[in-house]
Amino acid sequence: MYLKISLLAICVMNLPTAAHAQVPLKPIAPVKSPVPVRPAVPFKSAAPASIATASGGMITQAARKMGVVKCANRVEQHERFFSQQNNPVSALSFVAPNDQNNRLFSLSLEIVEQNESVYVSTTYAPSGRDDCAASYDLVKYWPNSCKEVAEKVYYQFAGSGSLATQISVLGREPNVKVFLMPAGEGCVSIKKEIVF
Repeated sequence: MYLKISLLAICVMNLPTAAHAQVPLKPIAPVKSPVPVRPAVPFKSAAPASIATASGGMITQAARKMGVVKCANRVEQHERFFSQQNNPVSALSFVAPNDQNNRLFSLSLEIVEQNESVYVSTTYAPSGRDDCAASYDLVKYWPNSCKEVAEKVYYQFAGSGSLATQISVLGREPNVKVFLMPAGEGCVSIKKEIVF
């Protein structure tokens, strides 16, 4: 056993230095525009259920067709909020395989703002007879430092702290927070809001 480990160690230590060199990464080209996608026929599955492009409440209509009725008003509220600037919005939905009206429902959205994409994850949970709790996380990359983003973009969110060491937390309201995370030369912002 000792001999095998020693031989392995010698082989690894004697590898050419080029094998240990880091390969430079090629930059990924930015997405220029979303590909228009027609709504798919929804099917009931725990896997991603449908893709739709928002215009005239198509996301809400698709949710209702999948059996998500209790949370449809909250879905519509989010759909209007995220498409209020007439920015293209595409959605991928996650629906329970059965009893969809009484179980968790989720959407992943891509919103295109000035040729830049923003990712939004929404979650809906029926909480009463015709009521629904919901949350969303809006994720965006900024080429600026997190300090600049906090001062120029999220200046209305008073207070500052940190989650641990790298992620700053803005906002004093218990149900709305902005998290700022350094990302290379820039910053990733994550705005989280929960409605009960």
